[in-house]
Amino acid sequence: TLQKPVGFSRSNTVVKLGGYALKCSSVEIDAGRKNEYRNMANAEDVVPVDAKSTATMKFELPTVAQKSVYDELEKTTEQALLLTHGQAAGNKVAISAPAAQLTNLVEEKDRGVLFVTATMRLKPVAGNDQYIITLT
Repeated sequence: TLQKPVGFSRSNTVVKLGGYALKCSSVEIDAGRKNEYRNMANAEDVVPVDAKSTATMKFELPTVAQKSVYDELEKTTEQALLLTHGQAAGNKVAISAPAAQLTNLVEEKDRGVLFVTATMRLKPVAGNDQYIITLT
């Protein structure tokens, strides 16, 4: 049966970067899949040629004592990104990226609180495992 989608909120969504739970207002994962059309003798098809996966998140900037995101950006630190959304069985998704690397941070104020929009490159650890999606 089709499950009703649930909204993105503190009661049903957890976003962790390097083990630190972020106060996150949005997350977007882009598989980065590029496909090209091929037409040649004995073959006409569309083949994948690239998959540069990225994640974009908007979150409240933690203090340096909590998590030094600017230091991680400067040092190109690779760390685990974990997103868990939903609570009920059959309506829960988890996305884990074992090697997320910050590539850009843009600051903005939202209702007097400092937020950053972070762009990350999701890198494979072995083979093509930039991220894993688990549905439960």
